[in-house]
Amino acid sequence: MFNVKKIILSLVVALNCLYASVALADSSCLAEFNNNEQQNLLDLTDTNTITDIWDVQYRMAQLSVILGEKADARGTFPVVYSAMTDEAARTVSQGYYQDNELAGRLLIEFASRYLANYHAYLSSEKMDYHWVQYFKLAEDCSRPSLRVAASGINSHITIDLAEAVAAIDAPKSFKDDFDLFGSVLLAKADEINEKLLTYYNIDASDFFSGFFLGAWVDSFTREGASTDLAFTVIRSQAWLNGRLLQRPLFYFETKAVMSLSFYNRELLLLNLQNVGLLNAAP
Repeated sequence: MFNVKKIILSLVVALNCLYASVALADSSCLAEFNNNEQQNLLDLTDTNTITDIWDVQYRMAQLSVILGEKADARGTFPVVYSAMTDEAARTVSQGYYQDNELAGRLLIEFASRYLANYHAYLSSEKMDYHWVQYFKLAEDCSRPSLRVAASGINSHITIDLAEAVAAIDAPKSFKDDFDLFGSVLLAKADEINEKLLTYYNIDASDFFSGFFLGAWVDSFTREGASTDLAFTVIRSQAWLNGRLLQRPLFYFETKAVMSLSFYNRELLLLNLQNVGLLNAAP
């Protein structure tokens, strides 16, 4: 089903290009937290104590405010994701889905992957590779805040969403609910942009207009780049990959394909940063 040699070669090329772009990080914009604040962050990201969808919603909202009010770049993703979690929790609680119980499990599994990695970061423990990339960018204040946020979105949708689908053993019949869940998240684009503008003084309206404006992005990078970054495409791939992860025969090949997709999208984001499209000044 997959060309393993081609996947490995492509991964090596992508990694070399990404790490070749790394310079000495400027961490001057990172906020400092006292012991009580640090412990609060650890408690909020401890997935062992999650109780239900509203607990997840509360944790994401708190992280958004705590990090956003300090304009800490490490908070760009939770600022984005908290608005999505608000809407996801609301729709689950109001019974929007055919299998509402499974949709609630997806919400918790999905969010838990970010929370667990942030907890690992705070505890100086091992993180998943895609969140290592996010926090590496976030710790470099020379990177545009929108670039950091976009990397978090890439990490969460390309990798975490597929793994969440696999973790809940989503059946084929859940596909319509999965698509509705994704549409609900996209509906919060205006609110997300408003929060990014408030906390980080960046205008991400073009970014969240259907996950980039096709011809606009392609004109600066390559034809088809916008398709690679389109939310609907990434979401559909996450569903397929999540289903394949449930099949032992395809597990390792699927993980490799997911990694390749993640790093290729990071390269596209790097290209957009290099041509100034992720500066997003208001």
